[in-house]
Formats: sequence, structure tokens, C-alpha cells
Amino acid sequence: MKLLLIEDASADLDACKTTLNRWNDEHDDASRIELVEKLSLDDALSYLHSYESASVEGIILDLNLDRRGDAGEKIIFAITEMKRRIPIYVFTATPDALSFPYVLGKKKKGECQYDEIFTAFDMVRRIGLTKILGNNGRLEDCLKKIFDYGIIPYMKYWEEYAEDAGMQESEHALARHVSLQLHDVMDGDSEKFAPNEFYVTNLDESRKFVKSGELLKSKNEGTFYVVLTPPCDLVLRGDGKKPKSKTVLLGVLEDANRKMKEVTAIISKKLKKEGANNDDIAKEISDVCCSIESNAYCLNYHYFPGAMGLQPMLLNFRVLVTRTHNEIANEYARTNLRVASSFFRDVLARFSSYYGRQGQPEVNLVRKDLV
Repeated sequence: MKLLLIEDASADLDACKTTLNRWNDEHDDASRIELVEKLSLDDALSYLHSYESASVEGIILDLNLDRRGDAGEKIIFAITEMKRRIPIYVFTATPDALSFPYVLGKKKKGECQYDEIFTAFDMVRRIGLTKILGNNGRLEDCLKKIFDYGIIPYMKYWEEYAEDAGMQESEHALARHVSLQLHDVMDGDSEKFAPNEFYVTNLDESRKFVKSGELLKSKNEGTFYVVLTPPCDLVLRGDGKKPKSKTVLLGVLEDANRKMKEVTAIISKKLKKEGANNDDIAKEISDVCCSIESNAYCLNYHYFPGAMGLQPMLLNFRVLVTRTHNEIANEYARTNLRVASSFFRDVLARFSSYYGRQGQPEVNLVRKDLV
């Protein structure tokens, strides 16, 4: 792993190199670190603009360079402008001066050692973040294949669409097509998904109105809700000012752990009364908890996994509220998280199925021939 150290204090440079030698002696080849040092703002910017920096997987950054307190911010701004995806760890005497929030970590000199920073970058590498999103990562490989095999051979059809729909609309359509192609390439990697995949971050921070699958939190009660209004009703109208629907349908999210405790307490009490042993009771409780988590326990519940800082929750289809967009803005806080579209489709399908069920009325049959 290649790290870029941007630091001009000789004492800190020596401390970093001493720690680096010890780190490489104590770790195998997979965790070895190669260090590139840049001592000034101009040298760092020049290096980052060079092809040689393409293999850098992390940056350790001092905010104060050349006696300039804004040097570190300038480097971060340049990286953002270049659209480089490099995790940054700020290690400086004045970490609170950093206004840019999206860094791997920030520590004050003297409160942390370089091996702690190396450990953070090693974890980033081991979980695969830079292998996926790095400049030479897996997404770049996938995008290259999509470009070569999925777009270029069919350019004439995109040109025909652009002539009819307009260049801007064609650009939006092409972007959606690429994202769908990317999802298709990644789909099927594994039968099991990480709980974090259930949610996505709402990257459109400027959007005034909520989106389907968005998680909200009541300002008064602290209760979580999910937007159940279908995407087609929340699309902004032609003027781009308001959604089609004047109201928003919200589903209440209940504490899943509390529900499991209630259910398992009832089961345990029942089985103990019937004389079941502890092993059988434990197995029955485990089976019930698994059925809740896999949405096989009850038709009116849908399980939301605990992830991204959220506790496990259950969407109760029987508890619904409607609010206007103004009420949403005044009464609810936006969590910046939404249910990923691939999972939200299943939520809406089960929701529709639950309210679409008819059920058969009970017929009071009198069988005289059996009396």
C-alpha cells in the first residue's frame, strides 16, 4: 500500500519513518506500506497532478505547510476538484480548523501515534475500499467494460434518442443506463448481502422534497418512519418545483429488539408450561427470531436490519400516517438515509400484497348428514 505523507516538520517526518520501519518488520507483505514524502504545498499539488500518484491509496496530511494554515485545505480542495478518491487522515496541531468533514480521521499531534494511522489505512485496504473505489479499482474496470462493450457499440442508438429527446435528457438517460449496467455487473457476486447494503446515502442534498424509501425521524417523539409513497408520485412535476402527490404516506418503524423480546417471552412461557427442555426452547426462540429477520414471521411486518448507525426495526404495515410536504418539513428530521432501491421494491411488493389480500369469509356450514 502506498501512502502519501504531506508534512514539513522534520521531527514528525522522522517519527513517521521510524514507525514505518517497525510496522513493516511486524507485518506481512499484504500490509506493508510504501511512503512517499512531500514537504510543501506546491510539491504535494504537483505530485498529485502527476501520473505517478495514481497508485496512492491514502494521504496523511498536515494542515499547516509553509507556515500557511490553509495549505491543507487547498490540497483537499484540489483532490476534490480532480475527483480523486483517496482516503485522507489529517494529523495536525489544529484539527478543529478543518472545515471539510469527509476524511478518514483527524487527530491532534501528540494525541495519536503513526501506527494508529497505519492501522486505519490497513483496515481500509483489507475491507477492499481502495480496491473498489480507487483510481485503479474494480469500479474503474467495470466502467471500462461498460464503456467498451455496453456503450460504444450502440452509440448510433443513443444519437438517435438524443435527436428526439434532446441532449440534456439523453445525458440523464445515459447516466441511468450506465448505473443500471454497473448494478447488473455487480449483481450475483454473493447470495448474502451485508446489512449496510440495505441503506443508501441520500447524495442529492439540495433536494427539498423527500424520496421514496427515505427514513425520517419525528422531531417530537423520536420515532422513525419510512416514506412508502411510490417513486412515480414523488417525481417533481414538469416545472421541477413540486412532486405530483400533495401528501406523503409514512410507515412507522418499531423497535425490532423489543418486539423479539415480547415474542420470545410468550414462546418461552408457553413451552415451559408444556414441559419443554431448555434446548428445545432455545431452538424455538432462535427459529422465531430468524423468521422475523427473514420476513417469514408475520405478513404485516417487514424487517429493517440494524446498520449505518440504526438499530434493527420493523415496519408495521398496519400503522400508517399521511402528511403534507409542509408537515414533513416542519415535523420530521431527515436522516440522510434511504432504503436501497433493490430492497425497497420488495418492501413495496409486500406492502401491496398485504393490503391486496382479500381473505375468505368464514362460512357457517351445517352438515346435517353428519349429525
